[in-house]
Amino acid sequence: MKYTCIVVEDEALIRRSIAKKVAAANPDFQVVLEASDGREALDYFRAHKADLVITDIQMPIMDGLTLCRHLRALSSDTKILVISGYDEFRYAQQAIKYQICDYLLKPIDSSVLEETLNGIEVSLDRLHPAPAQPQPDAAPDDGLVQQVKSYLEQNFREDITINGLAEHFHFTASYLGKIYKAATNYTPLQYLIYLRINEAKRLLTECPQKSVAEIGKEVGYADPYYFSRIFKKQTGIAPTSYIH
Repeated sequence: MKYTCIVVEDEALIRRSIAKKVAAANPDFQVVLEASDGREALDYFRAHKADLVITDIQMPIMDGLTLCRHLRALSSDTKILVISGYDEFRYAQQAIKYQICDYLLKPIDSSVLEETLNGIEVSLDRLHPAPAQPQPDAAPDDGLVQQVKSYLEQNFREDITINGLAEHFHFTASYLGKIYKAATNYTPLQYLIYLRINEAKRLLTECPQKSVAEIGKEVGYADPYYFSRIFKKQTGIAPTSYIH
């Protein structure tokens, strides 16, 4: 299913870069507006709505927090993804009260964005279930699912994206994701996260001399901050707490 997306960022180069990364990370999201401030985005949203709004925090005319407040007042279903620099982190935390789905730090890592968008897509799919479609022939799909599963289990430490996975198996990202989800009830990237976090748990228990950053890198997360967030999201506790 296709979903609409608004990108709000006052720096033109960063704004275009984010829009391109969204298109590359998940083709099911269509960027319908690249806005330079919150007011422009809000005016468009009032007329057309959107499934996802990706917004910066500090912007002229209307900042990201004010935009989040207005968006949430207009729609409870729209997903909001906040982006910020390290020096704006406290503002990103404030945005949580507007029920944002996530926040990412600049510069945005393409693989992190891909994982985030796939998670948002799963949430949107639950809100907007597609009509039942005839299922394709099961036999080759079962084989494909097992191949993908084995590949992920053997290579989960590597930098894996859904587009790279699709290219490896010579299918489109959309087809591969839907076939895998239909057979397993989760996406390939959700299974990838499961594998990484399970291995991280093992390393945290068996290798207490290793730092959280080292363990995160070993299981495929180069950014220790993002690793800690994913770990806590999956387990309910921070990696540092899991050690004790």
